[in-house]
Amino acid sequence: MTACDFCGARSRLRDLFVSWPTGLGRPGLICPRCRALSQPSRRFRSWPVVVAILVAAGGFAAGGPAVATRWLAGFFLVPAGLTVAHELAHAVAGKLTGARVFEVRAGWHQPRFQARLFRLRLTIARGLLRGGYCVAAYLKRRAAPWRYAVFYGTPMVLHALAAAAAWHFLSLPRSFQALGIGHFFLFHNLLFLLAAARPFDYDVGAFSLPSDGKALLLLATQRAQAETWRRTGFVVPAIYALLDGEREESAARAREAEHLFGGDPDVERALFTVYWALGYYAYALRLLPAYARSVRQPEQLDEKQLLALGAMKGRRLERWLRCAVYLHGEAWDAALKEIEAGLADEHLEEARAMWFALRADVLLLRGGDGDESAALADATAAFERLPWVSFICGVAAASILVAGRREEALRMLARADVLDRAGQELAVRNLWRAVALAELGRTGPARRALREAKARGLEVGPPPALVRRAEAALGGFVPGRAKSPVRTGLTDS
Repeated sequence: MTACDFCGARSRLRDLFVSWPTGLGRPGLICPRCRALSQPSRRFRSWPVVVAILVAAGGFAAGGPAVATRWLAGFFLVPAGLTVAHELAHAVAGKLTGARVFEVRAGWHQPRFQARLFRLRLTIARGLLRGGYCVAAYLKRRAAPWRYAVFYGTPMVLHALAAAAAWHFLSLPRSFQALGIGHFFLFHNLLFLLAAARPFDYDVGAFSLPSDGKALLLLATQRAQAETWRRTGFVVPAIYALLDGEREESAARAREAEHLFGGDPDVERALFTVYWALGYYAYALRLLPAYARSVRQPEQLDEKQLLALGAMKGRRLERWLRCAVYLHGEAWDAALKEIEAGLADEHLEEARAMWFALRADVLLLRGGDGDESAALADATAAFERLPWVSFICGVAAASILVAGRREEALRMLARADVLDRAGQELAVRNLWRAVALAELGRTGPARRALREAKARGLEVGPPPALVRRAEAALGGFVPGRAKSPVRTGLTDS
């Protein structure tokens, strides 16, 4: 067994470790995860507090408490207000040009406040100073390009007009002490204008959406690429109907998009996640190749992309996804048959470890005679090879839990949380955590873990069998929005 000098992970696969100079007369060894992170360190998340302290201190030094107050308002309240105004400008422009507006959101992280205005979601979230977004779609198959130009360009025009007006009415201050709210208003409008004009793509789940500047550039120059993201917008009504609990409406909108743009790989990629979340697993299987091709292919161990774990890439990833669809649809025999075929064809030890872990996952959820001991053996074999992969660590924790070692399982789940920094498998781990806590008699924390697992957004969620198992451990149904419906077999309705 080889151990990593940074995180202590022990693995049989010594060839995956990389040497690094220690200056102690012998080279050290570092695992792939620590190598990808350079040297693991804590992420500092309190930068707004530090900036606020520095701004307040600078203002106090420049002119006392009054100047410090003005500077704080200028640095934080003005950009927060401009973020809300920017997204509302998108919404108004979209509504006036015939778009269906679904959500106006200020902030990128967890929602702090939500309200409904007819069918429009208004959301204030954490990360307000980082910006926000407005979700809208033109539901005519060939909406005129000028509508998109108005939708994306209106906030930029308003920022330019606001900056020009502020420049006209303000004079440049002769000292820092004279800086007021108006000067910060001018500065932030120019900053917002430059940020909105910068061409880049947002990576939003199954979508890759352009920024305001990139959208206008595509409309003017690259018509084919512009048509791609315009077509993808037809899936948005299905997503928001699903999030609102309108399952029949979501399925109707998804089938409409598939009928209009059948064969379009970008539309099929987005529809895959909708059908999966609806529980239409046979529909999802049809669109699986398009989704598998869209996942970025890592050249080394990388958990940033959904299900692109370890050596799962290319044809391996497509087979892996097919097994995951079978697992969610509770087609246990089909999943095990695919896994056996994958193991028979596999020659990479790290990929074999992934298949062992997936087979253990299937056996744990099937729960037949002898499955628990076989799952523990598979999970142990996988963990001995790739202990730094969060999926394998979570499956090992589940197998330990089923074997009756609950406290050890909770410690292993905590370790998996540390490995999975993006929280891609957090819902599944929370369900197993709920089972362990319930069996230990800690009902309150178990219910909280179960509610958190059920309140995830539109992602590839936990298997329905695991949801039922966690609810049974707590003695019945626990309120919360489940990710996938509870049903068996690869049904379509």
